[in-house]
This record gives sequence, structure tokens and C-alpha cells, in this order.
Amino acid sequence: NSFQMLKAFKYVFDFFAAIVIVIILYIIVGIVGSLIPVNTNQPSEEKYFQIFIQSNGVHTDIVMPVKNELLDWRDFVDPAHTKAGNVEFAFVAFGWGDLGFYETTPEYADLSPGIAFKALFLDSPAAMHVKFKHYMIEDDNSISIKVTREQYEALALYIKNSFSRDENGAPSNIPNLHYAQNDTFYHAEGSLTLLKTCNTWTNNALKHAGLRASLWTPFVEGIFYSYSRY
Repeated sequence: NSFQMLKAFKYVFDFFAAIVIVIILYIIVGIVGSLIPVNTNQPSEEKYFQIFIQSNGVHTDIVMPVKNELLDWRDFVDPAHTKAGNVEFAFVAFGWGDLGFYETTPEYADLSPGIAFKALFLDSPAAMHVKFKHYMIEDDNSISIKVTREQYEALALYIKNSFSRDENGAPSNIPNLHYAQNDTFYHAEGSLTLLKTCNTWTNNALKHAGLRASLWTPFVEGIFYSYSRY
């Protein structure tokens, strides 16, 4: 009857209203968290090491030299796992995210509501996207950061600890998953959620290393804002 239909309509309306409220609150908390800076007082040293934060507009990567006096990343992640093979690269980028998302969405145009829902709300495994690069430039989508030795080493350790390891303690590579000639994927710790996105991982890495970051942010803009003010 009409009363039951109205009651059912009310339940549906309340359900979608609750979703809208959660989304609005999520955005508000994300913006507020992005605007609250942490680690604003940086140490003053004579010698610094350079890293980059790179964005495609939605997702962020941490980019470090393949090799310097502190660390050779080739001892941890192997360029031979890429289609390009074991060639010389200058930089390596790390991006944490949902494995299922990576497997099904090489381009954001491929994103479907089902894939997004599974990545954000279901307990699915994570992956680390590793991209080797010949060069880096600083532009609107890439910021250069000077870090101390201690910050560099802390950041590297955070990244390493985000990888899942095999029985020998080595990063667990995912074969036959590539977006380009110079990239590869590894199994990673954790699971992507609304509270821990790919950008939250980047922000947490910066905080762990004592670098400028937001209190909490799921957005690219929050990470870049931390450095736009200096």
C-alpha cells in the first residue's frame, strides 16, 4: 500500500542522505587536516639530500635517487623486474595503493564504482608501484625537497617497511603486472581505506621522517600545501 511505499522511500532517502553526510564530513575533515601543518621547524644543516614528491593529480609518489652515498635502492627493488630490464636509471618512485585497483585501473578512465567501492571499503591487499626514472624535473606536479641524512634514512626505512617480504626477507614482486616499460609492482603491507589512502601513506611517510606534512590528508593538495607555504 501507499504507506509501505512511503516508509520504504523514507528508508532509501535516509540511507542516501547518510552517505551524503559522511562524504561531506570526510571532505571537511580532509581539508581541515590538510591545513594543519606538522614538523614545520626543520633542522638546519650544511649538507642535504634531494627527494621529490610527484603527483598525477590524484595519486602521489615519493621519488628518491636510485643510488647515493646513503643507499642503493637496487639492493632492495630490482630494475630487472621491469620490462626494460636491468638498465641504468637515476631515480625510483614509490606509490602505495590497492592491489585490485592497480590490476584493473591502469588509467583513471578505467575506474568503475565497483572497483572504487572494493578498494575503499573491503579488506583487500595493498601493493607498491615502483617506477624507475631517468630524470626528474620540478614543476606543478613535482616538488623538490631537501632532507637531512637522518630524514632520508627514516624515509627510506618507512618505505621499506611498507613492502611485504618473502620467506627470504626480500620484497615480494608481482610478476607480469606493468603499466609501462620502466615499472613493476610488489606486494605491500596494509589495506587501502577511506582513512588510509595512497596520499595518506605519502603524508605518513613524510611525518615519520620528520618532514613537513599535514596532520592528516587523503588529498594530493594537502601534501603539496605543506610545501607551497615555504
